[in-house]
Amino acid sequence: MHPLSNLRSMIHRQSSIYAKDPKIALLQTCRELEVTTIAYSALGRGLLSGLIHPQRSPDDLPEKDFRRSVERDDATNFSNILKITDRLTALGEKYGMTSSQVALAWLLAQGEDNIPIPGTTKIKYLSDNLASFNVKLSAEDVAAVHALALQADAGHRHRYPPAFAKLLFADTPEL
Repeated sequence: MHPLSNLRSMIHRQSSIYAKDPKIALLQTCRELEVTTIAYSALGRGLLSGLIHPQRSPDDLPEKDFRRSVERDDATNFSNILKITDRLTALGEKYGMTSSQVALAWLLAQGEDNIPIPGTTKIKYLSDNLASFNVKLSAEDVAAVHALALQADAGHRHRYPPAFAKLLFADTPEL
């Protein structure tokens, strides 16, 4: 049975290859509680799409771009993110997929209770995103992408600007 057909509860969380936080273990906790997760920012706000690849610095992003305010996307970690995109692109060649499709296929491989919702503004990217449902990554490739996820944030930087970070888990009761 698909998780949406028997949906009791769900949580909306940021999840992409480079937005994993092992300290939180949110997906594992949700599974224990039988809660479906909706994974937003599945393509790392476009950084895993390969489309930003020619831009080698966050300074190349538009001045008011949100990603410029995110510590995890700063100049010291930006090259790590682009290296991951390069590796996703190389892996995609094996399957005839783009880096975006590999990133989404990896999220889909995490289980039916983890539903990625990539944002897009163009029909052609929507079609590309949907194509990721047609390919199953091998267990070895899922593990390889997981290893990339662990390398993605070498400095363990924050995923939100400080003003936003104060709102994270603001309504969560203390244990």
